[in-house]
Amino acid sequence: MAEVPQFIGRYQVKRTLGHGAMGTVYLAEDPVLKRQLAIKVVRAVGEERSNALERFKREAEISAQLNHPNVVIIFDVGEDPVHGPFLAMEFVEGCSLGKFVREGSLDLETRFGILIQAMRALRAAHRHAIVHRDIKPDNILVAE
Repeated sequence: MAEVPQFIGRYQVKRTLGHGAMGTVYLAEDPVLKRQLAIKVVRAVGEERSNALERFKREAEISAQLNHPNVVIIFDVGEDPVHGPFLAMEFVEGCSLGKFVREGSLDLETRFGILIQAMRALRAAHRHAIVHRDIKPDNILVAE
């Protein structure tokens, strides 16, 4: 496992929140605004790194169009000279729906409530001609 960086951009990294095939998400603090946030960093080199930055910029532009309580807010997009392209976004205290599905720990009413909220977020995105393209339980965050 890679060492946790101290900073990504201006953001002070606290700990790793998770890894995926494409990169890592860290819990960080914005030293200017004094708030916690999540930093998503993509693992890429060369042309892939440039493409990742462009993809993150598009994701940030698209996210900025949405103002919905069930959509994570993106605060910043940039490129760290050491760690590469990153997104700084709202930190959601909780865990993924995928974790609850694997545990089987949610009652039926709660499951339906979460799915209704996710569908409202998708409907808001679709109204802006945005298609998510990666809807799965692990990409749906359930706040505490």
